[in-house]
Amino acid sequence: MGYTAPKKAAETAPLSTLDTAVAGTETPTDVPCAMSITPGDPLNGVPSLVLEIRVDTHNLKYEMKADRSTQNLTFVGMLSNAAGAFVTAARADVEFAFKQGTIEKIGDQGINFRLPLRAPAGTYTLRSVVQESLNGKLTASNQQVELK
Repeated sequence: MGYTAPKKAAETAPLSTLDTAVAGTETPTDVPCAMSITPGDPLNGVPSLVLEIRVDTHNLKYEMKADRSTQNLTFVGMLSNAAGAFVTAARADVEFAFKQGTIEKIGDQGINFRLPLRAPAGTYTLRSVVQESLNGKLTASNQQVELK
């Protein structure tokens, strides 16, 4: 029968910019938004928190499509334990398609989004990332949180 060379291990796909950002520790601030946390309502005794993201729609970059200012945003919140291991995460995608004048009506108040996360009681690192789709720009933060 002869020699057969071992098959190469399947190559893994490279991580996306978003995945790299979620796994990283850098804190870019290139998407105009502010992130904060508030306590969430427990579910079946499991504590939760809510990642609140306020998007500054006035200073966000848009692409014109027909008569609309368009932009897509992706939000990710991830909790990791003291050893850096993944515990839980949540992701949301939003698509803006504003008519002329809508951005001005929204003004400085922006638009708020809420991303709930649940995990057993403990201390975690919350990694929060927002990515815009036009140029792939990111805003990210790291914050110690305690769920009780």
